[in-house]
Order: sequence, then structure tokens, then C-alpha cells
Amino acid sequence: MTLEQLQYFVAIVESATFFDAAESLHIAQSTLSKQIRNLELELDVQLFDRSRRHASLTDAGRILYPDAVKLLKGVQGMMQHLAPYQDSRRSILHLGVLPILHQYRLNPVLRQFAESHPEITLMIDEVEDEPLRQGFRQGSYDLIIGRPELLTGVQSTCHLLAHDRLVLLTPAGHPLAGRPAVPLEELSGESFILMHPSSSIYRLCLTACQKKGFQPAVTRTAKIESIVSAVAAGEAVSLLPYSNLDVFRHENVAVIPLQEPVAADVVLACLSPKKLPLCGRTLWKYFSA
Repeated sequence: MTLEQLQYFVAIVESATFFDAAESLHIAQSTLSKQIRNLELELDVQLFDRSRRHASLTDAGRILYPDAVKLLKGVQGMMQHLAPYQDSRRSILHLGVLPILHQYRLNPVLRQFAESHPEITLMIDEVEDEPLRQGFRQGSYDLIIGRPELLTGVQSTCHLLAHDRLVLLTPAGHPLAGRPAVPLEELSGESFILMHPSSSIYRLCLTACQKKGFQPAVTRTAKIESIVSAVAAGEAVSLLPYSNLDVFRHENVAVIPLQEPVAADVVLACLSPKKLPLCGRTLWKYFSA
């Protein structure tokens, strides 16, 4: 019998089905079923009534469940007590981030975390959307800071770090430049310059336009500084998160709110808070406090 098997057993009880438990654990359902069967063989009891649709405990399973929970909590507490004495290499926290920490004033927060937890070495890897997404899925990062759109199709848990919204950028002399707000659907005839197609902001803009019944005419994709310069030169209009303009502004660019706000939030994400190393759970709790 292993701790992992007990963790799987508890996950099934708390998720109510083998399928949901496998999803929460990020393992195949066949792997989960095999481990539970091995546990039952070793204990020489049947833990679940498999004739029912949901994972219904047998009498033996109901007896095991509170003991398993108590044992796992005891192990977790033991590891927390030992953490200050463990090899520092076990307290390296790998954090993947989009290049947005400055705009959302997250650098001071991470610096304060590092100062208050000298036992944790915070390794920050600043990358663009696609390598961040791939690294997250492959387990290269314990946690990431990015946008929700980046996590589409990835089973994950998020904690909101910052609210933001898309705004319209036009040349200063554009007919829409003096408007207090613009309906997104009025932009159906405009040419757009947007961020790279692999970026979460590109996908967010595309989805927002499609919901309003049109496909944006994207004539060019570029980085933010190039987008702002191109808009200032009258090449096209653009949609960007408002906070990006704290860094990239131009006197010949008008910034106009959308009539119906489109959220462009920033989140801290992990595959599963329960499976984070202790240093990862510490950062998660720090941001959640």
C-alpha cells in the first residue's frame, strides 16, 4: 500500500466518480482504476460498489476513508514541519510568467514574497504565450502568471491577480477618436493590427469580434510597441489591454473604451493546488490572502 494509492482513494470519494477523480488528478482513468484495484487486493477488501453509476463506498470503504484522510493529513503536517530542514534544492519554485509583471505591478509583490520566504528560491522564467502554455502542460512550471485564454483546454485552477479590459486604439484623427465609448460591432469595416496569433490577447480579440458577428480584417500582427507605432501612423486600429498603455503610449494614438467591456484579466494558475510542492502552496496562499 502506498500514499499515492490512498490519495487516489480519497480523491474518488471526494469527487464522487472515477472519471472526475482522474480529471482532478491529471491521470488516465485506467491508471486510477488499476491503482485502486491493487489497493483492494492488498487490503483484501472491496472499497467501492462498482454496480452503481457513482463511486459508492462499501462498508469497508467507509471505514477506511476517515483513517486515510487522517493519515494523509499527518504526512502533510510532517512534511511542513520538516520543510525548514530540507535541502534547499527541494525549495526551488519554478514560476512561468508572461512579460506583463511591470504593467500589473507584480514585480514588487514577488520581491516581497522572496524577502519574506528566504527558504524558497524563486526561479522566474519570462516567456511568450505558447512556450508558457507548453511548459505549463508539461509540468516545467509549478505555477504560471498569464491570462485565462492561455489555459483553454487545460485542466487547471486559477486565482485572479488583476482585472483589465480591452480598449480600442485608433489614430488621433480617426472619426471614432472623440467618442466616449465604441460598440465593438462598429469596427467590422476596420483594418486591424493585433498581437501574434499564438497570443492569448489575439484569441481574446478574435472571440470578442466573432461574438459580435464579424471576423476582424487583420492586416498585420506585431508586438505591442510596433502596434502602437503603426496605429499612430494611421496604418490600422487595434485592441489591447488597457494596462499595456501604462508602458506604451503615443500622443498620436487615441484610446477609447469599448461600450461593452471585454475582460483581459491576469491570473495565477496551477494544474492542481493539492499537487503543488510546499513552496508552491506557500506562494498560492500568499496571493490568496
